[in-house]
Amino acid sequence: MGQWFFGCDDCQTVCPHNVSAPETAEADFRPRNAWIDLEELLLSSDEVLMERFRGTPLRRPGAEALKRNACIALGNLGNPEARGVLIKTLQNPSELIQEHARWALETLGV
Repeated sequence: MGQWFFGCDDCQTVCPHNVSAPETAEADFRPRNAWIDLEELLLSSDEVLMERFRGTPLRRPGAEALKRNACIALGNLGNPEARGVLIKTLQNPSELIQEHARWALETLGV
């Protein structure tokens, strides 16, 4: 997974159907939510996330998996400034998210 939080970019890059896709100014084809603030994502409620990502593939994995992936990406990014949000994430009711927040904190040396 490395520093990736969601696989859409890899999928788009390797998809053979995209090799000769024409560029367009059509609004429906522009990226939405192109930059995701992982710390904000971790602190958002599940309902807020699902509403934010309505109409995008980011709804598919659900809030729990997105938050798990955010923890992994933050750990792999190695930025010690993420410690605070990861410590707060330990309060998340999901054991899966807590486990990955602990892993990220250990990776960051906490």
